[in-house]
Amino acid sequence: MRRHRPIVLALTGALALAGCGGDDAPSRADFAEQADKICQDAKDKIEGLSEPKDFNDIEQYAADIDKAVADANKKLGDLDVPEGEDGEKAEAFQQAFAADYENQVKPKVEELREAAEAKDEQAVLRAAQAAQQVETPRTDRLAKDVGAEACAE
Repeated sequence: MRRHRPIVLALTGALALAGCGGDDAPSRADFAEQADKICQDAKDKIEGLSEPKDFNDIEQYAADIDKAVADANKKLGDLDVPEGEDGEKAEAFQQAFAADYENQVKPKVEELREAAEAKDEQAVLRAAQAAQQVETPRTDRLAKDVGAEACAE
């Protein structure tokens, strides 16, 4: 048993070190940087989509937009938040982004997808116009409060 003691001590020490500092909350600046990267990546994906030319393209376009925003929503929600007041602001931003996605973006994109699936040109036009009019002032303000400027645009 003595021969294994150094290994056990080394493993115990490694586990203790892994536990230390692993739970450190990010700074406000770190949170903002990570959030900005997530938001910018989503914007780049959406802006990089090809303009749809027919109903099938519109269905795919809507699905791709939904995926980009859903992925951003998940990644933002998974971010560790700073401690204290900055953490409260970051959590409020995460919750507002999630609510905007669920209550505004997702339904509008689904409406566009369904209109394209039905091959209803007028419904597609109405859905596209409604999607362009989505406003997120609370989320934008909260993003600015935490320093995530790319998420506020």
